[in-house]
Amino acid sequence: MSLSLLGSLAGCRGEPVEPQLELSTDSVTAGAPNRSAASADADLRGTEISTERLRSVVADGAVKRLRLAGSDIDDKGLAILAELRELEFLDLVDCPRLSEGALRSVGQMTRLRNLRLSGPAVTDEVLTELSGLQQLAALLLQQTAVTDAGLSALKSLPNLRELNLYATPVTDGAVGVLATLPRLEKLGLRGTGVKGADVAAFEAMAGVVELDLSETDFRNSGLAHVARIRSLRRLNLWLTLVDDDGLEALRGRDDLESLNLDNLTGISDAS
Repeated sequence: MSLSLLGSLAGCRGEPVEPQLELSTDSVTAGAPNRSAASADADLRGTEISTERLRSVVADGAVKRLRLAGSDIDDKGLAILAELRELEFLDLVDCPRLSEGALRSVGQMTRLRNLRLSGPAVTDEVLTELSGLQQLAALLLQQTAVTDAGLSALKSLPNLRELNLYATPVTDGAVGVLATLPRLEKLGLRGTGVKGADVAAFEAMAGVVELDLSETDFRNSGLAHVARIRSLRRLNLWLTLVDDDGLEALRGRDDLESLNLDNLTGISDAS
């Protein structure tokens, strides 16, 4: 790799940093289970949830942001929450008692702006049922069963700006669909099957500012197309297959604010 390119990349490297799985839109303060009427937050993460407790949340009527990650909420409990007409943020990550059928009902919570789902019960069919969430701006699909074909349902979400597909088994075949999302700014593909095997569709991601390709078999040929995303400012290539030759594609991209090249075995010590 040339010294001029090395100079432009040197300030972007550092210690290995695991990519964030948090979606930034409407973030909720972490902490012990609590609810604040002033902030309209309900935090029930990791708790045993009774029907009475859920009904009290619904009865309040003011809750807009609800965290249930790691809780034992089941299908009956989720049905109760359907009465929360003003809900904007819902975190259902690591809730194994929820079935595919119950998760489809989330599509009826039409005020949602930030939704977090995980697990094999999240299928293409569930994603199709989310088409009514016209205000949805941020979506996490973590370790789900969603496929390339299922992602086509995202075209019906006109306000989607942040999408994280962490460890969901999508491949290069999904890139063309993702490139059609008109307002997409942040895209997380960590741990997916995306390899970037000469996928020119990356170039069509005109508004993407942040792209996470870490822990994938992403290759040099794909980076050549990623480098042409002119809006891109933050790129994570941690634990990919990109090497010195591939990084030549980033020559002249001095506008990159963050570039993670840690744990790339094909990068020379000089870089």
